[in-house]
Amino acid sequence: MTSSVKYLTTDFSLEVWIPGVIEGDDMTLFRLDASTRVRGSASREIADIVEAEWLSVHPGETVERRHIGVDVLPSDAWPHAVGAMYVPESDRTPEQSSAVVLAAALVDELHRAGRRLWGRHAARRLGSLD
Repeated sequence: MTSSVKYLTTDFSLEVWIPGVIEGDDMTLFRLDASTRVRGSASREIADIVEAEWLSVHPGETVERRHIGVDVLPSDAWPHAVGAMYVPESDRTPEQSSAVVLAAALVDELHRAGRRLWGRHAARRLGSLD
């Protein structure tokens, strides 16, 4: 079960994607922001409100955050990780090995969280969530 809620104004939209209960019913919230604006980001402000509301219903639960608009991922990580799939582990370059470790860590972040909150810019970068 997946619910998707969209908050719309004339200037922006924020898409909140909260998957249904998964195995273990982990209530960790993973929040992904992609705006390069730390201050004055409307989508970040709305995500703050959604996060605060979520925490009011789930006090004491964990929120994991990734700000890819501020803490940018290496631009060559994806091609190195994909390329590493076709090379035996012992023959991988240092860049490929680092990219595989990063990719695994990013996937683990998502798997640890039972709930996910995407800001508008993040949803656009990830593609449609519908």
